[in-house]
Amino acid sequence: MLKRDDNDPSKFAFVISTKISKLAVHRNRIKRSMNEGIRRNLRDIPKGYDFVFLTKRSIGGKTTEEIIEEVGNFFSRLNLNL
Repeated sequence: MLKRDDNDPSKFAFVISTKISKLAVHRNRIKRSMNEGIRRNLRDIPKGYDFVFLTKRSIGGKTTEEIIEEVGNFFSRLNLNL
């Protein structure tokens, strides 16, 4: 996470290694699920930040709803001293 000097909308990047899955179809499903989690929590996400999500191997066995819930939990625990 990086704080920028501007107040533009936050930006997001996802890093999903081939160690998670060799199949691009699976890695893209994880990216889409994480993106959906961000979309559902946009009101909780402050402006002016850059986020990079690094995934762990355990994400490979999760369902879409579990991934969306994890992203939501991340933003609810995030304390940026606003």
